[in-house]
Amino acid sequence: MSALRWKLLGLLLLIACVDQAISQVDTPFQEEVDVTLVSVYLTALDSNGRFVTDLRPDELIVREGGEAQTINQFGFGDREIPLTIAFLVDNSTSISAQDLGMAKNAGLLILKTLRAQDKMVLVSFRKTASVVVGPTFEKNKMEAALLALQPQYGSTALFDALAVATGILQNELGKKFLILLSDGQDNASQKPYRLLESRIPGLADVSIVSFGTVPPANGWKLQGAKQEYEKGKNALEKLAYSTGGLSYFPSTISQLQNAIQQLREAIQNQYIVAYSPTDRNKDGSWREIEIQCSRPRVTLSYRRGYYVR
Repeated sequence: MSALRWKLLGLLLLIACVDQAISQVDTPFQEEVDVTLVSVYLTALDSNGRFVTDLRPDELIVREGGEAQTINQFGFGDREIPLTIAFLVDNSTSISAQDLGMAKNAGLLILKTLRAQDKMVLVSFRKTASVVVGPTFEKNKMEAALLALQPQYGSTALFDALAVATGILQNELGKKFLILLSDGQDNASQKPYRLLESRIPGLADVSIVSFGTVPPANGWKLQGAKQEYEKGKNALEKLAYSTGGLSYFPSTISQLQNAIQQLREAIQNQYIVAYSPTDRNKDGSWREIEIQCSRPRVTLSYRRGYYVR
């Protein structure tokens, strides 16, 4: 082999060695880092029940599993984010015609507050859940479906129906609200409440707003009815609280209108707080979220945790 060929071969070997050395040095920096950003919608009320609209991120302390987190993103009142509203209407034996009428009115009043870019879903339930209207932007279609609901009979599988409705919402984008119109009672679900209680709060960006029935004006006729009512009422309140939502028990149209107005203001006056958790393990565990405000006499509503996926 000529001297020139030996020189060329040596040069090629040198280039190959340099490339290998560079690739070994660069490899760690080319690995993808899986960073999960946890987003939490939050509302703040003062001691008079008015929305607080001027919080600063340095006034909030966010903890996950008891460990302080750094807020990476903070925003307020972004009204351009689309909404998906799922109406979940109880249509079982325990719901009277008057209760169903109140539920219809609630749905129709909420429809009037929605924008063209907001999506709607209607699910009714007895022993099983029925998707009456799938995700749609058509208000007329939703209004007609609400008006067409008639009193039905049958046992109540509330918790199974919640699983169906939240499953639909998980496939949607933007802010998601589940409007639950029920007495909160359940006597037919395959999924016990304790499982639902642990699952629902972990659903990212789904807030449950409960509109519950009120006690009968003529008193309790059946033995144990009062206890069942209180049990259902507590379930509705707990579901709303754990997801950063709200619960109402209106007995008149005027009270219902006030509740819808408060709900609309709550949606418009939400903060979004996002952080990258210090614990990066994807172990499927439950992570409890705690947010405190350093400003005195401010009450915060937000979802209480999530499951790592």
